[in-house]
Amino acid sequence: MILLINPWIYDFAAYDLWSFPLGLLMIGGLLEKWGFEVKLINCLDRFHPGMQELMKHCKALPDGRGKYYREEVPKPEVLSWVKNRRFCRYGIKEEIFIEELQNHKPDCVFITSAMTYWYLGPRRVAKLVREIYPDVPLVLGGIYARLMPEHANIEGSFDYVISELFPLQLPEILSLIYKKDFRTLSPPISLIDFPLPSFHLLTETKTLPIITSWGCVFNCSFCASRLLFPRFEQKPYRKVIEELVIYKEKFNAQNLAFYDDALLWNRDKHILPMLKELDKTGIKFQFHTPNGLFVNLINEELSQWLAKSNFKTIRLSFDTADIKRQKEIKKVTNVGLERAFSFLEKAGYKRSNIEVYIIVGLPGQGYGEVVASMKFVNSLGGKIKLADFSPIPGTGAWKEAVEKFNWVPPSDPLLHNCSLFPLAGKGITTEEFYQLKQLAGELNSLL
Repeated sequence: MILLINPWIYDFAAYDLWSFPLGLLMIGGLLEKWGFEVKLINCLDRFHPGMQELMKHCKALPDGRGKYYREEVPKPEVLSWVKNRRFCRYGIKEEIFIEELQNHKPDCVFITSAMTYWYLGPRRVAKLVREIYPDVPLVLGGIYARLMPEHANIEGSFDYVISELFPLQLPEILSLIYKKDFRTLSPPISLIDFPLPSFHLLTETKTLPIITSWGCVFNCSFCASRLLFPRFEQKPYRKVIEELVIYKEKFNAQNLAFYDDALLWNRDKHILPMLKELDKTGIKFQFHTPNGLFVNLINEELSQWLAKSNFKTIRLSFDTADIKRQKEIKKVTNVGLERAFSFLEKAGYKRSNIEVYIIVGLPGQGYGEVVASMKFVNSLGGKIKLADFSPIPGTGAWKEAVEKFNWVPPSDPLLHNCSLFPLAGKGITTEEFYQLKQLAGELNSLL
């Protein structure tokens, strides 16, 4: 039996914004297709039966979002300079995790990872597994493993750290673990080749993630999408419809969150025919776009279909109103945002319910640029969503951070934390950082 583990989050703050270990569940589906028995321990399971008494004050919102249970833990020494903020572990209680772990005797354990500055979760999971099953191989995959494989195994916590696209290495790793040749297995090289993720392993399936494309057509300096998925690929929309039918019939899904980085790209051959075909089936969902939509690709027809198809959460990827920086990003324009608001409003959306991402703390970005961007969004009637910059190893902005901040990249990824870097990076001052947060709240309250 292969045990999949989605670890805890260790951070100053965390909230479940349609967060699922989708990559881990995709690997689970593939392993099951190959005949392996698969189990899951989800440390971020807000619906775990053993947590319900503790979670009674953290009820899920109707759209699937909600608070995690948290416990304060000692603040790491490298973060001791951060005052007046509690450092916590988010997710199920450790004793519940240990009890579940003892109920399984796995052949190997696959642990996923997300943000680089959340590495304490996978490391803690590895330590506890080692204490109970010292000889069971541990495999670490996910974003942190891909971006920082050397750091991930600096203490030898894992037997295998996956630095490439995981499925391609899977037959070789299985062969090493089981002492049997699995190299005849054919790992998927395309998104379309993956079987359905192992959603049946989840406690609750009324809210689920969906991904219809890999990677991104743009190459923003602050984003790791190109590093993780160098080739952009979209599923055929009819394949997506087949999956949506299963989401409804097998899992009774009601809320779906798109994980695409470029959902609207190739609009007239992908998202539009997908929504039109879905309409013919009569199946209804409520859709959410936490990753943000490209504003320049929103037109009148698409807006009408977004409304008709029950896209309840509309978030727009805007980043900045600074024209010079927009030309560098090559993704968005102020006119594009104005037009998007106009089309969405005409389709029935309230402007104040449309959320717009504005990035804070980019190398070379001053306080005034962020204020001007917020005021521009507010002038259009939109809701401001500040996105704190996090330096991601390997990106262009990582190199810029070193040059413009005269900053030596710290050895500890905990200092990559997006809520800390504007302060540690010496770009926007501490006072300005909190002034921006306050101003965003004030402008949004005026809506």
